[in-house]
Amino acid sequence: MHRSLLFCSLFLWGIFLSAQDKNIWPTGEYFLSVNRTTLYDDNTENRSGFGAGVNFFYNSDKRFSMLTGIEYNYTRQFKYEFEEGRWCQSSDWDISMHLISLPVGFRYRPGSRKKFLLESGVFVDIPFKSTNTGEMCCYSPDFQNPGNMIGGCRQVTESGRISPGFGVYAGVGYRIPISKVDLILMPDYKFVINRLDAHMEVMHNRYVRLKIKLKIPGSKQNM
Repeated sequence: MHRSLLFCSLFLWGIFLSAQDKNIWPTGEYFLSVNRTTLYDDNTENRSGFGAGVNFFYNSDKRFSMLTGIEYNYTRQFKYEFEEGRWCQSSDWDISMHLISLPVGFRYRPGSRKKFLLESGVFVDIPFKSTNTGEMCCYSPDFQNPGNMIGGCRQVTESGRISPGFGVYAGVGYRIPISKVDLILMPDYKFVINRLDAHMEVMHNRYVRLKIKLKIPGSKQNM
């Protein structure tokens, strides 16, 4: 599944870039965002994060438009217990992820005034840094004293080992014209399909965002 999403993303990126020439240039929307993970299991607590980025639109003055862009997303989650191997287990594990996100999707603007916005597409989240902080306990058999275990617990901060995330997203927004600038409020949801863990513990990353977007004048196409 994740290979298909990656191929789809790269294919649509190619179409998008091939359409750019001196007469057709994409409209840009710059944004800041806040996010919250949405993981519902007995071993996880959700945490808040933030992000920023820019989205580019082809045929942005049409009812249907194609979009891509580049984003930075910082997400967090908290694990009560985390398996590290046969002899080690972590607890109270705070997991933070720094991600570069590459979305490819479409926007639809219903209605005559085109103020409501609907978006959907695919994306890849590429981790460039992940940090785990918590308590790690490691015990192993004491071969000099059969039946006993040796080891102990300590507080650790270590680099995480996670895989890129491939998924789908959807959002709905509202455009507010302010003088020569358009302010756009858009909540969306990013659903990562594949597992990210390189440990024994299963780990996913799914999150809802609120994006505050700004379209500034200067592009050749109007919103």
